[in-house]
Amino acid sequence: MPTLKPHSLTRRHFLYASALTLASSALSAKKVVGANETVRLGLIGCGRRSGELLNQFLKISNVEFVAISDPDTAQMDNRLKTIREIRAKAANGIMLPETRVNKIRDYRKLLERPDIDAVIVPSTNFWHSLHAIHAVQAGKHVYVEKPATFKHFEGRQLEAAAERYSKIIGIGYQNRSDPAPQEGIRYVQEGNLGKIRKVRALCYRNRDSIGKIDQPLKPPATISLGTTAATRRICRPSGANGVASKSSSKPTT
Repeated sequence: MPTLKPHSLTRRHFLYASALTLASSALSAKKVVGANETVRLGLIGCGRRSGELLNQFLKISNVEFVAISDPDTAQMDNRLKTIREIRAKAANGIMLPETRVNKIRDYRKLLERPDIDAVIVPSTNFWHSLHAIHAVQAGKHVYVEKPATFKHFEGRQLEAAAERYSKIIGIGYQNRSDPAPQEGIRYVQEGNLGKIRKVRALCYRNRDSIGKIDQPLKPPATISLGTTAATRRICRPSGANGVASKSSSKPTT
């Protein structure tokens, strides 16, 4: 585990440390003593964030991805390309044996595989908690991206599942491990600001607009949305938040 100086914890450091923790947890679960034992991972969700996570987890010499899952086959093809590029860069010109990575549209089929020790979950936000719960139920350790949940109830179920199935669930809240916020929280809890009656939390970032449309979007031909009319209609309203009002998230084979 890398030793970090005070206030030096970055997202990259956090992900690397999380990867080591997850890998060691999986090794422990297998009762493996040798440090060179391979930890086999599955990936659920192959969007942009998954590429960044692959870069971090594949820096660990005894970690390999054996299966990836996404309803969109084009997304899975992109991540297979990412894995090949990372491996080629790490090999530094040395020919490495090809590692077969299976593409699985239905994440439940991925979780059924007994050869997967842990899963990485950078899927669509509103699927995070359920993917993580299903993973520990299947006997896998989990690293899940933020937000882990949308509601307090989901968080309680996530906690209960980790305890019931004796699995590790790591969540991408790197700021909670940063010494600076920890010091600030401690300062407030010690009463230095008096009794806190109200808290407002804001986050300003420079991000491009996602755009506004008022008609259904046509799903790409590479995505599996199921067979019903309801699941084949994706529409983002022209309202203020631009949040999808209708979408499909249940993968099918």
